[in-house]
Amino acid sequence: MYKVSQFFTPIRKWLCAGLLCIMAWQQWSTFLKHQQKFSAPVQFIKENYGNDGVTLYGNRFEEIKKMFTKPTRITYIGEPYVPNNGTREYHFDLTQYYLAPNLLFRTNIMHDSVTYDNGAAGITPSPIIFDTVLFNLYSSLHINPATNYFTNNGWHILKDFDNGLVLLIK
Repeated sequence: MYKVSQFFTPIRKWLCAGLLCIMAWQQWSTFLKHQQKFSAPVQFIKENYGNDGVTLYGNRFEEIKKMFTKPTRITYIGEPYVPNNGTREYHFDLTQYYLAPNLLFRTNIMHDSVTYDNGAAGITPSPIIFDTVLFNLYSSLHINPATNYFTNNGWHILKDFDNGLVLLIK
């Protein structure tokens, strides 16, 4: 048994050396593929800065932020047609972040049947406390004043920003 272990000791050393060579080759090939990023990181960041999803989402709010000079309380209504509730929460949080120090409050619309009468449930108006309502739409980009619950009940479109944001006042 002692002779067998002596036999495998040099093989283990060569095997480790071979694995180290393979790892070094992989690191070198990765560096060559992405050399532009490594050799000029500042240029790479300048080219790609502002093209991420969060920044592009936030750019929609630049014009609306100029409308509120003092902190305001706003009722927030999001698009009902989002892939999942996590996306709905994510969009609300981002909107709250970009419109700070304004305070956003959500309505208690579960099926969004108040906004879009899609037949899923009866129209049950949700209490809106504040005189300003912000619609944040992703797929439709505009509300239809003829079928919208709020525009048919005393609310007026203050401004449609043509990017999915619609501001209503009473």
